[in-house]
Amino acid sequence: MTDSEEIEERVLALIDLLKKKDDKKIKECGEEIADAASDNEPYFEPEQAVQMMSTWLDACIAKRDDEVLQVTATAIRWAKVEDGSEHPGMTEVLKKLLKALAAPGSKHLENMFLVRAQQVKWTGDLQMYPVLTELLMHDKTEVLHDALELITGCGFVQLMELSDEEAAAVLKMTLELAKHVKQLVKGYKPGDMTISKHLAQKLTYLKGLLQAANIFCAMLVMNTGFPKASAAIAAPSLILELKDALSELKPKPKEQDLKQQLSESLDACQNLIASMPKPAAGSSSDPAGDAKSYLKGLGSASDTKTLEGTLKMMMSNTDPKFLDVVLAKDSLQSVMATFKKVKKTEMDSIYLTFQAFLSFAVQNRPAALDPVAEEMIQLYMAGPVGFATPKTFVDACTEKSPALAKRIWAKVDMWSKSVKDSKGGPMYEANLYQMASALESMPRVLEGAELEALAGKVKDTAELGKGTSMDSALKCSALVSLKALVIKDKARLPSNVLRWVQELKEGDGSAREMATSLIDAYEGRSLEGAYEQIADMNSRFKEACGDMESLKKYVDDNMSEMKDFISTVAKKLPMPVRFSSEPRYVVKKAMLLHFKCEAPTATRFCVLPGSTFTTETMEWSRWLKMGLSAAKLGKSILSADAIADVPGVVDQVKGLFSLYNKDEGEDFMTFISEPFLTSQEQDKLLNQLRAASYFENFRYDSQTASWFCANCHAIYTKAGSKRTAEGLEEAASHPDLEIPFPDLRFESGGGGLEGLEDRARNAAGAALEVKKTTAACCTLFGFSLCETETGDKDEIKT
Repeated sequence: MTDSEEIEERVLALIDLLKKKDDKKIKECGEEIADAASDNEPYFEPEQAVQMMSTWLDACIAKRDDEVLQVTATAIRWAKVEDGSEHPGMTEVLKKLLKALAAPGSKHLENMFLVRAQQVKWTGDLQMYPVLTELLMHDKTEVLHDALELITGCGFVQLMELSDEEAAAVLKMTLELAKHVKQLVKGYKPGDMTISKHLAQKLTYLKGLLQAANIFCAMLVMNTGFPKASAAIAAPSLILELKDALSELKPKPKEQDLKQQLSESLDACQNLIASMPKPAAGSSSDPAGDAKSYLKGLGSASDTKTLEGTLKMMMSNTDPKFLDVVLAKDSLQSVMATFKKVKKTEMDSIYLTFQAFLSFAVQNRPAALDPVAEEMIQLYMAGPVGFATPKTFVDACTEKSPALAKRIWAKVDMWSKSVKDSKGGPMYEANLYQMASALESMPRVLEGAELEALAGKVKDTAELGKGTSMDSALKCSALVSLKALVIKDKARLPSNVLRWVQELKEGDGSAREMATSLIDAYEGRSLEGAYEQIADMNSRFKEACGDMESLKKYVDDNMSEMKDFISTVAKKLPMPVRFSSEPRYVVKKAMLLHFKCEAPTATRFCVLPGSTFTTETMEWSRWLKMGLSAAKLGKSILSADAIADVPGVVDQVKGLFSLYNKDEGEDFMTFISEPFLTSQEQDKLLNQLRAASYFENFRYDSQTASWFCANCHAIYTKAGSKRTAEGLEEAASHPDLEIPFPDLRFESGGGGLEGLEDRARNAAGAALEVKKTTAACCTLFGFSLCETETGDKDEIKT
């Protein structure tokens, strides 16, 4: 027997004496055993440790001899157990702890319990939480303070590792303690050290639990499998009220412990406010009170973190019935006053949240900002244009509140000055790009001379980026604005701006394609006039298709008409030969698009002989609409395990829709009721292909109305009218032929919308939205002139 094993037996024998109430024997040998345990720290099984604590607590509750309690508590203190091990029976131990707090021997609880608490895994028993809640709120826990601080600070950090039910129990305990602390605050008197110390202790426990709750809430975006826990912690009013109550406390200089706990608890409250999930509809017992709590929180915000969290909570949690309360004139004035008051750094995230709040207001109550529009826009536009990424807000204004958008245009020189002043600094390129992209939708609301001024502004902004990494992106952004201007009133395009566009048409890269599209529109060769036809076809389709059977019949009966229409626009937007989906892509709402080289005869330099160029898209819903008609015509196929045995194209599309939309709530008939994409929707698809470098790797061949890989296109172009096998081989051998991809591999492209965005971030160190670089096209379901893909093929992924 080792020394440790011998001491283990002696400690167990000592506790057995305690159980037998042999105080005389304990006093004779207890101190020696406790000293030996201190020196050797013998190991015990968790069940043994629980039994020793339970026996000791029974003795304490029975008011046994103080010397006996002291020496046995010391022996238990040095008993070691594997850290983080499950201790069956700890709930009963906590119940006995509550009773022991009233006993004379409670002064020895810390000696006995602190080390034990460090080694326990405090999860796994739902019955424990009501008892622990009672213990945390007990008014005589000073002797257990260190142990309770340890439990609340470390015991529940990883709530995501618990079951939904147990995580909910921990969060309910957190809110019960928050209510208790809120009540304690009412009895606080500055300088009263008894109350001060007690309140500081409770805040210590609450702080740890709030921090764990915040971590849990922040991770909900990645794991939504906690409906009960999410509902349990969704109590914005309580946390706001607690924060306000704590903010009003003014401790005296001697109350340093309370001061520290107040500061840290306020931070914990604020962090939780910013990340807290939205309460379920109708779950709040007082939605009007919630709205008032948000407004009170705005008024008391003294720093950007508090203001940001309150705005986020207001946007996510306000009951729609009470939006008029939080977006009333006095409420908006309170937001502006607080925004002006708080200290902000140049890259402060409050700018993003403030802009998000304005977008929220415009989207939900377009007229709400009208009474404060002048001051609000002045305040907004004085912020950092590059960091604030204003495009989303400006787009919302042009769609929902044209008057507000015009106010932004009236003050656009504020942005221009800010951009020029940043030249030479790290934000210069980001500022240029963000200003340019923000103006892309402005032609919607401007008229006459304003359009001419806009044309000059976007051209000048693009030229400021010459020689920078944003050169191409700025040109594309300018062309988006100018294209919208031409469609609205081409007479307002100044001649010098038109010449600039013509120069871009002769250049290279994405700007060339867009400039070509713009010139086509300017000279009447675009399909913009078909948009009214699209609206008409959408209207007839929606009226005719009330259920799946009528949908299938309508599609079958109108294929000829739709095919004729699509044949006129197919050259604008390439069509994948296959739409595929895999579980890992469905999770992140992405779809794979597979394109092939459509040259009638593949040349020996073809990059894709029997394989496809594949790119990932997040615009799955729009591509899926296109896939319906393309698959119906036999131009494309739909591929996914979930629809492997599903007959019929319409049913396959419905199956894919259900796969992607299972968490969104939209039904299939609503989704498919407007299958003909608007110009704005089409632009997003072109934009995605452009970002994936499709147009750098493929070229359109007008003779066959097909898309060739760049290598085949170069050879077919060199061959001219001699497109026989012999003529193509002769062209492929011509000494002047320049093959774009001589190693027969595409260069690495953007692979998606992130490519351009990353360039902007690298240049500016700030988040940028993806540009809407538009090409003129009008694609309905997405019919294409490409051949159906057959057989298994390798894929080249970007």
